[in-house]
Formats: sequence, structure tokens, C-alpha cells
Amino acid sequence: MPHEITKHSEVLKAIEGIGSISDLTAKHDGHFAYEIDLEVIVYGRNYNGKKVGPYIRLLEYSPGEVIVREGDWGGNNFYIIVSGSADVLSTDDGRLKKISEIPEGVQFGELSVLAGVPRAATVCAPEGQSVKVLEVQRPALRLLRKLPKFGEYLDNTFRRHGRAATIKEIKSFTELSDEAVKNLESISRFRVYTKNHVLYRAGEQIRNLYLLRSGWARLAPRTEVTHIGITDSESRNWNAKSGEIYSGKWHCFGVEAITRDREWEQNCTLLGRCEVLEISLSQLRQYPELRETLLLAFTRPTTDEDLTRSRQPFPIARAQEDLIETGLVEATNLLVMDMEMCVRCGNCSMACHQVHGQSRLLRRGIHITRPESLKAGSGFQSIFAPSVCMHCKDPECLTGCPTGAIGRFPGGQVDIDHKTCIGCADCATQCPYNAISMVPRKAKNPPQPTGLKSWFRLSPDPLPKAVEQTDDLLAVKCNLCAGTGLNPDGAARQAYSCEENCPTGALLRVDPRIYFSEIRNIESLAFKDSTHAVLRHTSHRELARTIAHVIGLLATIILTALTILGMFRYGLETPLVGSWLDLRWITGIVGLIGVAGVMTYPVRRRIYKKARMAFAILDAGAQLSRRHCRNSASASWRQDVWRRADNCIDDQLRSGGAHRVVRNPDLLLRAQAADEARRQPAAD
Repeated sequence: MPHEITKHSEVLKAIEGIGSISDLTAKHDGHFAYEIDLEVIVYGRNYNGKKVGPYIRLLEYSPGEVIVREGDWGGNNFYIIVSGSADVLSTDDGRLKKISEIPEGVQFGELSVLAGVPRAATVCAPEGQSVKVLEVQRPALRLLRKLPKFGEYLDNTFRRHGRAATIKEIKSFTELSDEAVKNLESISRFRVYTKNHVLYRAGEQIRNLYLLRSGWARLAPRTEVTHIGITDSESRNWNAKSGEIYSGKWHCFGVEAITRDREWEQNCTLLGRCEVLEISLSQLRQYPELRETLLLAFTRPTTDEDLTRSRQPFPIARAQEDLIETGLVEATNLLVMDMEMCVRCGNCSMACHQVHGQSRLLRRGIHITRPESLKAGSGFQSIFAPSVCMHCKDPECLTGCPTGAIGRFPGGQVDIDHKTCIGCADCATQCPYNAISMVPRKAKNPPQPTGLKSWFRLSPDPLPKAVEQTDDLLAVKCNLCAGTGLNPDGAARQAYSCEENCPTGALLRVDPRIYFSEIRNIESLAFKDSTHAVLRHTSHRELARTIAHVIGLLATIILTALTILGMFRYGLETPLVGSWLDLRWITGIVGLIGVAGVMTYPVRRRIYKKARMAFAILDAGAQLSRRHCRNSASASWRQDVWRRADNCIDDQLRSGGAHRVVRNPDLLLRAQAADEARRQPAAD
């Protein structure tokens, strides 16, 4: 654990020595220019008896101690080196390897805070040397942005780190040389765009490659057509093609102009917050190796016919549009209900109430209709996403919290620390999905009957009183049942009370990018190779459950038919066995057995378990590559690994089909030959 330096004079001295935030301690006429902000950030301040801040801590890490760890969720804090330097380590072939150093005065970790992603690298104090850092909490950002230097420095640092992370991923797939990576850094820039930004328009000359690192884009024809008054039957017409094309992250636009000048064939509009790497085409053509590698790596339709063929049937495009526009695809853990299987029993909301003391699941929200598969003529699934936290990748609720009580916790879930929540309701008003509720901190529940009265009373449970008070409130939301008895330490899998108590299996928590096949089909297409594994679409319709339902339905039909036939042939009171077992008794016994079966039906939720192994295989499959197998000393080990992977993928996964670009010594020569071939027609 790091040692915290609590002396305010030391903290102020550290702030003065950091150029990007030194203006915070600037004085004007003998007073601090940002006195109130400085007080909140460094000392903390009481507002009506509730403390807000401090937001900065001065920490000293001993030699070799880890400051942030690669892969951890840490979207609540970033750091600035005060004295010394820190080592940056990255995982390479399962081992941590030092890749760079962070000098004094430089900040790090802001990419995780601003983009809502796990830590990209491990940062630790070097061996034999301690390091002092300032830990800055997320709520300080809105105050520090008032400083001109900090705002500019934060934006520049974020863009620089975003470009480096993007190029690092490009290098891992295309195996660019170090020289090519430097060239790519010199001709590219990292940009962040807001929703509805027009990236390019049809008819304009293509001047840049646009690589979509995160977010979604809509490609529309030169003359955009607005669908007005579309009926339900028209939206399910598989013979109609959509005029718009939707694209996800890692799509690259403008590849057709790498070798020769072209014009944009369509209009491109960004949907939501998008991170884009822009590469200058005029400068790219000056580096043959880099140009040819990117030309092979990025696949993109280049002709009008290709663009026409890439258009999806209207039901698929309509589902893509609904999922993107509603924001459901931005969830990291989405609760969905199959409305064809839901019996409206309310067990999900009741189970949430029993676990947390108040239900955090409101049975109103977003409803969409989507195809069950990508095959033409497929049936349709009615999906409902209730108003419950989706643990968004870029949560808006985190923006205005003055105390930092709401944040992303180590498990990746967005949660609220009730000890520091002051009940200001900023998070509840910021959430666009109405997933945060304000409840009394000390709730007064109505008295519940006990003893025999609780067993034999006929009246329903009294309803809780409406929340009318405006002070001493607490924000509550779904926390994925973390810290409850459902998920003890060392649990084999994550369990959710709402999902476990659904009697029909209509409710499920999913990763939208895996569950919705129409979304998975348009994401991550730039760098697919033969070892890239994607989880199959997991439907609510489990085979074992369907078989059980069919057997139950057939048994009911057969027993009903036998009962009717028996009544016509024997009557109700003719003894069939002995002197008393007649058809009336038989139908009564069968009816009691049926009632007992219906009453114990929810137990089947404990019997049908979803295949969790797929996620582990997905993790392992993404790490497998031909290079690893080629370097392995044991041929039998390679065969065994691939055989097991193939068997698992056949059951749970689907392999992607595209090319892997591998740098080879002949690449530069081939690029030069291609240049020469292009120049000859021009000379003629």
C-alpha cells in the first residue's frame, strides 16, 4: 500500500510544481484566484453539513510497487508524477515487459477515466527508487478544466495516448515494423467526435483514411431517404434492402483511395461519441511498405455494386438502427426480456426488492423487435430492456457527481458508495434510462405481521409508502448483486437475483455485442483472421427447455384426450380397479399432480444452466495464434490445442473469415514494383 502524505503544505507544493495544474495555486491581490475550487480539491468543503472533497491525494509508492495494473477497471482516478519516474509495463507473450517511462510532471490514466476502458498498461515505481504521485479523482475534472493549461494539456494527452493505443493494436494485427509505426504516428491524428457529426459527404474528394476505433457510423446514399409511416409488415419485409449501412468499430473508410484519387460514394454520419484515427492519404502514399500493409489489412467495398451488395435486408438494418439509436449496444451488462416468454409475474422486481430492500428494476423501458437470426425469412424476437442500469461504457451519470460516490468499481460495474453519497440526485437526473432512484436514507417500512398471522392472513402485503421527503435521500441502482449472498467470494459464476428468479427463463443478462448477432456482424471487421473467435448468438430458446415444454404440452393433450374417451366409454362412476377407483378419482389425482407440477415449475430455473464455458473459450481463443503454435516445440501439443479449440468452437463459437497480414521481407519490394507498374501507364 502506498504511503499517503497528508500535510496540506506538501500537497500545495506538489501542485505548484506541476505545470498543467500550477494555476490552481496562482494568487491575485494576495488571494488565490481559484480559492473555492482549491479548497474543495485539496481540503474538502462542507455544504449544509455534507462534506464534498477533497479530490487529490499525494501518495508515495515504494520501489517496485504497482500504481495501476493492466486490464483493471479504474475509471475513477488518474495520476500525475510529482517526483521521480514510473515504469510502463505491457504484457507480451504472457510476460510483463518494460516499454517506456513516465517522467516527472506527466499524467497518466486519463484514457481509462475519459473513455471508460480498462487500464491499457501496468505502471509501477522502478526498482530501487520510490516515486511520488498525485491521485486525482474524477469529480476534480470539472473544476480543473477551468484552468486553461490543464484543459489543453488533458486534451492533447488524451489524443496522444489514444493514437498510441490505436496504433499499438494495428501493429499487433499487421506486424508493422518499428519504422512503419513511426511513419504512421507522423501522418495520423486521433480525434473524438460527438453524436450526429458528418464525417464526410458524397461527392467530396477522399483525403483521409478514417479508422473507427469506437462508436458507430451510418452510411447513407447521396440522396438520403427518410422512412415515413412504415408499417409493421413493411419493417419485416426480407425482400427489401435498406438504403443505409451501419458500421461499428475498427471499420476503415477511404481504403479505395489509397492507390488513386477517388470521391466519397456515400454520406457518413457518426452515431454517438466516436473515436477516430485519421490518416492522411497524400502522406501515406509516400511510405510504400506502410501503404501496402494497410491496403491488405483494411477491407472495404470500393464500387457501387459492392456497396449495394453490402446493404442488409430491411429487418436487420432496422434492428441495427434501433439498437444503436436507443443506446442498448453501449451497455456492458444488459438486462433483456423475451416478451413472448414473459408471463408478467413480477418475480424479477420482487426478487430485486428482497435482495436490496427496494426494487431497482422498473418494468418499463425500451422495446424493440429484432430477427432471431441473420437468415432470410427468420422469425422475430420481441425484446424488452427494462429501466435498470446497463453499466454503460461511457456513463453519463458519472459526470456530475460532486463527491465521486458513483463510479466504476473493480468488477467493471457502475455502482454507488453509499457512505459518500450526499443525495444530490445529479446522477439520477443525468441518467438517460431512468435507472437511478432516490430513496430515504433511513426508510420507514410498514410493520409486517408475524407468527400465525403471517401464515393464515388473507390480505396482501401492505404497499410501501411513497417517497415524499426531499432531504436525507440516497441514490440507489443496480449493482449486479455485488456484495450480496448470491455472489460470495470465490463464486464460480456471477449470479443475478432477477435472472435466477424468472420462472420461464424470459429474463437474461447479456453482453449486447455478443448477444445481438446483427450488431456483432458489423463490428470489428477490419482485423479479422482465421483465429478470431466470436461467441455465437445465445437465444433464450434453450434446446433442453424447449424439449421439456413440448413433452409437457404433448402429455397434457394426450391426458385430456384419454379423459374424454374414458368418459364416453366408462362414465365417471364406473369402477375401473377394485370397487372405488373410477374415472372421477383418476382425473382428480392427475389434476393434483398437474397442479403440483405447475407450483414447482420455478425449480426448473435451477436445472437449466446456461453454458458459461463459452466466455472462457472466447478469452482463450482470442489469445491463440498461428505464431504461437508455429513457435511451439511440440507438434503433438499443437495438434491437441487446435483439436480442443475446434471442438469447443464447433459447440459454442464461430470462426471469423478474413486475412491476417504478416510482414515479410518481400513486402517492400512488391510495393516498389507496384509503384513502378502504376507509373508506366502515366509515362506512356
